[in-house]
This record gives sequence, structure tokens and C-alpha cells, in this order.
Amino acid sequence: VGIMRIPASKFKAEVGESLYIFGNFAIPSGKEVPAGAKTAEAMHCLFTPAAGEAALTPEGAFVREILTTNAESLHWSRFQDIPVQFSDESGQVLMLGDAAHAFCPSLGQGATTSIEDACLAASELIGALRQGKAAALDKLGLVGELRSAIARIGERQAERVATIRDISTQAGEHIRFQIGAQDGRAALDDDARAWTEDAHSSGWRDKMRHTWLGYPKLAPLTQTEG
Repeated sequence: VGIMRIPASKFKAEVGESLYIFGNFAIPSGKEVPAGAKTAEAMHCLFTPAAGEAALTPEGAFVREILTTNAESLHWSRFQDIPVQFSDESGQVLMLGDAAHAFCPSLGQGATTSIEDACLAASELIGALRQGKAAALDKLGLVGELRSAIARIGERQAERVATIRDISTQAGEHIRFQIGAQDGRAALDDDARAWTEDAHSSGWRDKMRHTWLGYPKLAPLTQTEG
């Protein structure tokens, strides 16, 4: 369950500053979200602790109320979080984007890292093909060169996307109220400070710098004849 501020929402003129609130629950593998789970009654049950109302935190009560009140207008999508893996066991199948590292969409970094993957893969694979051609490798030798390129893609990108996955998960779990508070206003103010103040105890700005500036640095690809 998460909550975050959206300062530039298309709904701002109508409702003021917006918040993005989301919650997750498990569904059978490969199945669609059951229609019955999308009702206000289902939201109430899904977001009530097994131990009952007494175990419901102020944060949980807030999220449950928002979801049940707006059940008919919620946006639904599948969510998956998987270990980072850029190739299969054979080392000959390359996986990129969500196939390699699906994670929480709280920071909108899924498409960004997918583009990074594609650019890095293009650089490594084209480089491998050119090396193979320059060395006059036969088909078997070229396969080995491409397998090495696939391994390098994972080596160069795995740690970065794993870090972004962890940061995204943190952003998706950070709904909280200050001690004794009955709403999240003070927590949102603290969240705003995390985004704007380098000295904030969360170190959030450093994490964002890594996310935004730590992308793979690639040499330009030049055309070759033949």
C-alpha cells in the first residue's frame, strides 16, 4: 500500500493537489482480477486485517475508506515483482524490461529502465557482431561472442535495476502517519522534505540522483560498410 503526492495532476483545477493511492492483493498466477474483487464490499474485506477492526491502523483505515468510496472509478492493473535476471540458464536467451526485472511502478521507472536495457543491449550485441566479423569467426564462434555479450548486459545493468527496484518498493511502502496523527498530512510534509532536502534522514535525494543520473554511459555507434 502506498501514497504519493502528484503536484502536476490534470485534475488539479477540479480537486486541487492530487494524491496517488494504491494497494495490492494477490490473485492466482496468470489469471485476471476477479470482477467480484472490484466492488466496495470486496475492497472493505481485502483491506481489513484478519485480526479484525482492532488491528486496523489509522493508515489502513484511511486507505480502505478511499478505496471503498471510489471503488467504481479505480484503475486496475497487474503488478509483478520478480528477481533481476537478464538471461535464461542457457545464456543464449536475452530478456529485457519487465521480462528481466518487473517491479513496483511507484516511481514510473519500468519503461525508463526498459529503454536503458534496449540501448545497452544494442551497444553490446552490435559490438559483438562487429568483433566477430573482424575476427572472421565461424557460426559457432559468433554464437559464443553473442553469449558473452548477453552476459555483459546483465553484468552492467543488473545492480542498477535491482537498486531502482528496491527504491521503487520503498516508495510503494511508505504510507504512514506521524505518531498520534489521524491523517497523513504531516507525513506528506515530511515526504516533501525528503524530496527537497539533502540533509533528510532518508537519504532520498541521493537515491533519486542515482536513479536519474546512474544510467549506462554508452559510446556512440557508428555505421560500418558491408
